[in-house]
Amino acid sequence: MIGSRSLSSLSVKTYFKNMELGRYYLNIPLVSKMESEEERQRIHDYYKEMLYSHHDGRAEMAKSMMLTLLKSGYLIDEQQESREKNINMILDGDKG
Repeated sequence: MIGSRSLSSLSVKTYFKNMELGRYYLNIPLVSKMESEEERQRIHDYYKEMLYSHHDGRAEMAKSMMLTLLKSGYLIDEQQESREKNINMILDGDKG
């Protein structure tokens, strides 16, 4: 979901063109735990290809790579992570 609309209800090209890639980052601790260098390199390559695709205007490719990385836990949305931390603080009664 993006706000109150799903990605499928938006123009994929428009969404990925205007996407703030700076809010997403690679989950380095998870990547580092991978057994082989080949597997770690593959994830880095997916991430780079997502960035290059976005830069080159290949929205469908960027979307595919991004969703692959997000769903597998290798890409983290900084805003989502921040929201989850705040919600957990409220639920746990922690005032910060």
